[in-house]
Amino acid sequence: MTEFYNFGDYVFPICRLHLNESGKYNIKHFHGSGFFIGGDGYFLSAKHVINNEDVKEITSNTAFGLILQDVQDNGLNRFTKTIICLEEHPKYDVVIGKVDHAPEKFFSSNNQDAYGWEDVHCFGYPDDLNKNHEQKYAFGSQFLKGYIMRRISKEDIPFLNIPPSYELNFPIPKGISGSPIFRIGSVKSLLGIALASHDSVLSRYESTEVLDGNEKYSEKTVQVKQVGIAARAFEIRDWKPSILNGLALKDIY
Repeated sequence: MTEFYNFGDYVFPICRLHLNESGKYNIKHFHGSGFFIGGDGYFLSAKHVINNEDVKEITSNTAFGLILQDVQDNGLNRFTKTIICLEEHPKYDVVIGKVDHAPEKFFSSNNQDAYGWEDVHCFGYPDDLNKNHEQKYAFGSQFLKGYIMRRISKEDIPFLNIPPSYELNFPIPKGISGSPIFRIGSVKSLLGIALASHDSVLSRYESTEVLDGNEKYSEKTVQVKQVGIAARAFEIRDWKPSILNGLALKDIY
């Protein structure tokens, strides 16, 4: 299981950065998670984590960037890489970006289709584990594991307007949005991108009694089930963002 030690090299927090007087960036706000695909600095995340409207709001002393890590002899060193370019998927809650960094290839586009009952894994940075003290963040990562319950689309949950997705048996905590959903094995196939959680409420028992004086007494018991939603990577594998110069997503990882 030693391979898990280096997951932070490929899955990272996405933050709004502020340029201080010494010319270095401080973390201003944590937005969510993202992950590298391929070895040329391209990364994926959810559009609601970072999008073109966010980028338009930056000023001369602010930027959006990735918080990366490097293991050295004296411990773990975190450093930032600002986002060079960003492009939104035309239909889905997915975004691709690029930074000046060359990680090793980690996730694979092989065997991306998946069905119900299949075990899946997720790695990201939930908001409740990230500590902020005077703009100094200590990011806490977390592994999630579960299985695919079913494939869903916006017809299944119309009010969410979701892309073709997987419904997972575990929720997606705040901050995990934009994280990879993948298989563990000799090849870590990328199956999806974590988007959000969805609550379904089932009424188990309901009773109303009329008391003396025509006052009503009502009792209701409900069951709340929280599930996760992840955009299916298979649905975007043929996407050709302009920043890839004619290549499809599946061609770079």
